[in-house]
Parts: sequence; structure tokens; C-alpha cells
Amino acid sequence: MEKIYNASDDITADEILEEMKTQGITAYVIDSGAGQYMKIVQGFSVYGKDIYVESEDVEKAKEILKNFKKDEKKKHKSYTKKNIVAAVILAISAFMLIVFLIMSNVKAAPEISIDISKKQVVSIQLKNYNKTSEINNRDIIDEIVSNITGLTVKENRWIKIPKYPSGKSDVTVSLYDENKNLVHKVVFSGEDVLYLDDVRYSIIENTNAKKKIKDIMSYCNKTLPELNEGKVLTIDGKNVDIKDSEIITEYNKMVNAKPITDEEMKSDSEKTIKITTTFDEVITLFYEENDVYIDYEYDGGSAKFIF
Repeated sequence: MEKIYNASDDITADEILEEMKTQGITAYVIDSGAGQYMKIVQGFSVYGKDIYVESEDVEKAKEILKNFKKDEKKKHKSYTKKNIVAAVILAISAFMLIVFLIMSNVKAAPEISIDISKKQVVSIQLKNYNKTSEINNRDIIDEIVSNITGLTVKENRWIKIPKYPSGKSDVTVSLYDENKNLVHKVVFSGEDVLYLDDVRYSIIENTNAKKKIKDIMSYCNKTLPELNEGKVLTIDGKNVDIKDSEIITEYNKMVNAKPITDEEMKSDSEKTIKITTTFDEVITLFYEENDVYIDYEYDGGSAKFIF
């Protein structure tokens, strides 16, 4: 007898023996090397199985064996493809399960209305892209807080949130108390996602709060500077008969005036005061009955106010 092949395991050896038998060849299997001893002691052999045939059947057996190996490779490729398909299906199923659990959790979370005390908020900082606006006027503060308080949201507990969302379209609203301590931080991310103090919520009832706050930010782009005689270059008055020091004092009472849009501005009054600062700023006060309209021109732009 001659050895023609070493099979790695019992299953492969049995398959070869069966194939040889089908082709009319008698084959024998023997544990390779010290395999028989190891099989007795341990119950398995790491040396494999040696396949033997009669000397006159060697050439035919080798040809059969060659075809057998080709068929095995095809089977292996087929199994590999099936395993890949099964893995993809399993991954998709796992993903769908996670999505289902997330959505189920969002639906299960109770709807709540955001509640922020207007009295506690004394100043607001707005950020969008690289623009920042400081809001100190009471009317504008109340308007911003009302837009946030009117939102109906649901908490999404499944998604881990970054402490500071960084989307380019995000609008960040930081609310401060009288001691300049941060009371709440609200971030509008996208059109239906909101972060309140770093907790993520889905906006259920869209009141266009983000757009309204961005509109406010477009004309609340600058705050009025407080002045003293050292910062003032010139003061020119029209139909005004008060001292420069009194004008500065009167103006400083207006630094928290309400920002308004260009369309709301009135600049045709008979009584006006024009203040030029040492920083090339021009602040013009227009007196209209009980209101004072303020046009603040600075390097790079202008802002309008009413007091």
C-alpha cells in the first residue's frame, strides 16, 4: 500500500474514503505519526489521518483526489459567500433593532414643556457661526425666553450627547443671572433637536423658535458702550441746551436700550445729540416725544435701539 494524502480530521478522511469507494477503489485510513497514541490518551489527534490505497490504484486515486480538492474549494467559496451574506443580514438586523429601541424610547419618553423663569435671567449671550450677541434689554430677554419656554419636547435618553454640540447651524443661547452665573444653556441643533443643559431633546411642537431667535440676533449684533468724558471726542446738539457732562450721564442711562430693526428706526426728529468717541464710534440720539431712538455706528457696521 502507498500513502496518497494526509487528511486534517476524521470528517475529511471519511469523505475521501467514501469518494474512493464510489470510484471502485479500496482505501484505508491510519492515524498519522503518534496520532493513535494521542487519540487513546486525549481522545483526539493533532497529526491527522493518512489515506492509503493499493499500489496499482495510486495513479487513479491521485486523480480522484485532485478532483475532490477542487470540489472542496468550490464548497468553501460557497460557504464563505453564504457566511458573508449571513453576517450582513445579521448586522442590518442588529442596526434595525437598535433604531427600533431608540425610537421606542423616544416615543415612550413623556412630552414636557420647557420652563425657564424670566425673572432669573438678567442677560443673554447668543452665538451662531462666529457671531456673538450680548442681550441686556429686558424686552428682548423676555422675548427670547418666551420662545424657548413655549417649546414642547421629549428627552432622548439613548443617545450620548457631546457636552458642546458643534454644528455650524447651531444657535447657542446662554442665560445668565444677575451675578453673571450661567443659569441655562440652550442649543438649537438642526430643526428638531434641542440641547437643554447638555441633555438632548426632540422638539415635538415646532414653533420656529430657532428662526425667531436668529432673526433677533440679526439686529442685536452690538451693545451700546458706556461712556465717560475721557472716551468722548465731541458732542454736537441740535435744539439741545444742556452741558456735555449731563448729556453723557443721560446717555449712560440708555445703554440697555432695546435693539430694533432698521425698519423700526426713526431719525427725523428736531432734537438730536451726536456723540463721537475716541474709538471712532458715532452715537446719535433722536428724541421723539416719549421715546429716544439711538443710531450706533462703529467700525464695520451699525445698530439701532429705542429707549
